[in-house]
Amino acid sequence: MASKELYNVFSENFLTCHICLEEYKDPRVLPCYHTFCLECIADHAAKNGVQNKFSCPVCRNEAPVPPGGLETLVKNFCLRKITDFIKDQKAPEGRLCEYCKHKEATLLCQGCPKTNQLCATCRELHDSIPALTGHHFIALSQVDFSVNSASMREQLRRVLDKAQFCDKHDGELLTFYCKEDDTVACRDCILETHSKHDFEKLGDLVRDQREQIREKLKCLPTEKLSRFEKAEKVTVQTEERLEENQSKVLRLVDSQKLAMAKEINENSKILERELEDNYQEIEKNVREQTTTYLTNVKQHFERYRKKMQSNYSEMKRFVDGRSNELSTEVKAFTSTQVKALMAEKDKQEMNKISIQSIRDFAQQLTDTGSDIEVMTHSKKLQTRIQELHTVEPAVDTKITNITFTPGKTEMDLVLQFPKIPEPLPLTIKTVSIKAKTYSGPLDAYFGSLKKERVHLRQLMEAKWVGTPERVTCFKVKDWPWDVQWTDDRCVLVVRGITVSVFSSTGQCNREISIEGRARRITTVSNDRFVVTCEDKCCRLYSTLGQVIRCFGQGDMSDPWGVTVDRTEGKVYVCDSDTRCICVYSMESFQLVNKIGIPMCSDGSQRCAYHHGINAIIVSDYSAHCVYAVTPQGDVLFQYGTRCQSGNEDGQLDYPRGVCVDNIGHIFIADSRNDRVIVLGSDGKFLRYVLTRNNGLRSPLSVDVSSNGELVVGTDGCEISTYKYAD
Repeated sequence: MASKELYNVFSENFLTCHICLEEYKDPRVLPCYHTFCLECIADHAAKNGVQNKFSCPVCRNEAPVPPGGLETLVKNFCLRKITDFIKDQKAPEGRLCEYCKHKEATLLCQGCPKTNQLCATCRELHDSIPALTGHHFIALSQVDFSVNSASMREQLRRVLDKAQFCDKHDGELLTFYCKEDDTVACRDCILETHSKHDFEKLGDLVRDQREQIREKLKCLPTEKLSRFEKAEKVTVQTEERLEENQSKVLRLVDSQKLAMAKEINENSKILERELEDNYQEIEKNVREQTTTYLTNVKQHFERYRKKMQSNYSEMKRFVDGRSNELSTEVKAFTSTQVKALMAEKDKQEMNKISIQSIRDFAQQLTDTGSDIEVMTHSKKLQTRIQELHTVEPAVDTKITNITFTPGKTEMDLVLQFPKIPEPLPLTIKTVSIKAKTYSGPLDAYFGSLKKERVHLRQLMEAKWVGTPERVTCFKVKDWPWDVQWTDDRCVLVVRGITVSVFSSTGQCNREISIEGRARRITTVSNDRFVVTCEDKCCRLYSTLGQVIRCFGQGDMSDPWGVTVDRTEGKVYVCDSDTRCICVYSMESFQLVNKIGIPMCSDGSQRCAYHHGINAIIVSDYSAHCVYAVTPQGDVLFQYGTRCQSGNEDGQLDYPRGVCVDNIGHIFIADSRNDRVIVLGSDGKFLRYVLTRNNGLRSPLSVDVSSNGELVVGTDGCEISTYKYAD
């Protein structure tokens, strides 16, 4: 029946405590929005808490013990109501009396909201209570307990919307919301505690908060969970790849060890045999000579044998030691990478769990939560959602493969036969031997390890949409010479003397005046950015408009493009006059290196750091080219024909902005061709993501957010954002 199915679904999905694995008893909500029985979480905190803090058993986020103790944790009234409601929907046939617990219930009291199924004996006890006099009873056999799904949903809605009374003041309804304390309150609470605070009646405020939560929840779409699931899967595959690589290299090392040991043993035996054979031959030739001379020769051979066998033994010890050393290095190196991957996997899994949990909680709250519940959680919930919005899977799919190149195993230096003491007047026949030894250092013969970075391509794929969906479009006062997303999805727009901070919906939140006139921009964190300026330096600003520091004076003569590598803590600035990239430390903002780019023109350049290939992507406006330049100055690829414009595939016409997305795609604002081009990490053409057919005209600047949203600024003083891939 419908009630049973509904009960089973609820129990499986969210009516079970993660600690005791039973239905919630007095459910309480942690700041991370995971719910547990009060008794369960109190026991967990007592066993695992440190300094009034404990970690959530599900997501491991740290939770403080409230000043009033865990008993003051917010109650999850919604779960309690749903649990009670579902239990009430169960058919009562054959159930025991709810008073005596041993006789079959035959009557239903319509006046008692709970404990209302009684046997005939307990009916008499019920009627003897003055407060219950006058209640109407009907036989359970006459009660129709069947209910359809629509009716059940309506009943549940009424239960959830039922007014809630104050825990502190009996009979007082919670009808107010205190903005200052972010809590719901009754009339007496307002008079006693919140009279001087800013408070409102719930009313329409609840509907507004529901809509705000729903709107905030849009920044945590299902696709975000999919990205974490994909990242988790790739991490597991990367770990398997590392283990396979380790096994392969260890097999090669063991094989080399066995081969060299075999070669050493064979030559050792050859030497033994040849020395013995030669000795016997010499002994035969000088048998008639003095015993003293033969003894002397034999001792001489023995010393030589011991010396060479000592050498062979030393060789074997070296081979064994080198084998063990390389095996230990391979295992340690692989173990380090595997541990890092496991930590990253745990982190991604925890982030995924946090996002899924808060999505479920928020969805449940907005769909089925009461007004009180919504107001109780709204502000903190939105704050938590905003925090999780900035979290993205940051899986480093680069691993360091280890290869082993075996050296030679065959000995290549023939031993020189030991010089025989000159007998008088003996004549000794000199013989040769075939035993060999290694002519050079054993390290070179055994082989060496080589480490190289490789990229697994599981995350280097995107599902492109047929026609990019324009999300927002808004106008700005001047040409948007450069644009940058912040981590919280604001758009920074460079307009010469100012940098404007726009929300993702196009609302201008702030205008920041820039000393020396800004040229290009890059974000170094969520609340800080660097601009290159016409007065031949760079400035670090906060998004609130504060100048934090100025750097680069005297290092550059014409700074243009700027980008950062947050992983290595480097800022890269293109200096067009000297045709180089100045490299600054993000910690000290001191110049640490200069990278030559002699192939570039002396016009303006843009740049973007590509983490996947460890290169700076440089857009050379005047030369109609885009280059990928490593920190060592090597050019990985060139797109476009130098000093020759064109509109065919592989050609550019005054390229301007350039950026790189999380997957490694390179986006180029091909301004005079009215298009945005996408290249792969290898510099090969992939597609035109935007063209004239999409209404694009003269793109000046581009950037991609962590959520995969493309922002484009045009010389029509227009900023547009697009969804280009699923």
